[in-house]
Amino acid sequence: MSAAVEILAELQRRGVSVAVEGDTLCLRPKKVLDEALLARVRESKLALLETLRKCPATCSAQCYEVETDLWIHRPWAGCTTSKSKASTDIRKVSMTCWHCKGERRCCCSTCAPGSLVESGECIACGGTGQLWGWIQ
Repeated sequence: MSAAVEILAELQRRGVSVAVEGDTLCLRPKKVLDEALLARVRESKLALLETLRKCPATCSAQCYEVETDLWIHRPWAGCTTSKSKASTDIRKVSMTCWHCKGERRCCCSTCAPGSLVESGECIACGGTGQLWGWIQ
């Protein structure tokens, strides 16, 4: 994942909307931005502009291009690109579980032995350490 994509993901996590107006990045609301993040945005401005300009209008700021014409789409972040594509353009891929980070077991209050599951296996991946995602 490129630095620009990481910065865009961090902005999205903080609830910041990012828009491009000419050669200007418009970030709102600014009150959730700290100096460290603003410095990263300023130093990566050209890469951010390029990334946002390449991104289809139906994508979210979290969608990114892995290689030429191979995109990772994030429908939970507002991307509607995959809904407009034919199902033959979409591929199912395995990825590391976000909940247990691939460890297969979790100590959170939901997964810990004695809670909802007795084994301590991660409930998100069922103890496999992997989840399925869709790429296009």
